[in-house]
Amino acid sequence: MSGYFYYAAIYRRARKAHECIACGTAIVVGEEYTEQVGWDEDGKMRRHRYHEECFDALCDDSNPFEFTPGSLPPPERTTE
Repeated sequence: MSGYFYYAAIYRRARKAHECIACGTAIVVGEEYTEQVGWDEDGKMRRHRYHEECFDALCDDSNPFEFTPGSLPPPERTTE
């Protein structure tokens, strides 16, 4: 993802439903989530929202895969 620039993560509580870009499942109203805002190589603004578990998994240095939207499995608590 060279050419991308993102500000530090912001932690929020959902006031409306969103979709986690990492796993593709819903972030429900009232749930805490992580938001990251930045620009891609074309100068287009991007705003990504993640479940906290998904964001932590993507930031884990031992994670060997290249990020693709929707590629992570959803957090266990969302599938129960």
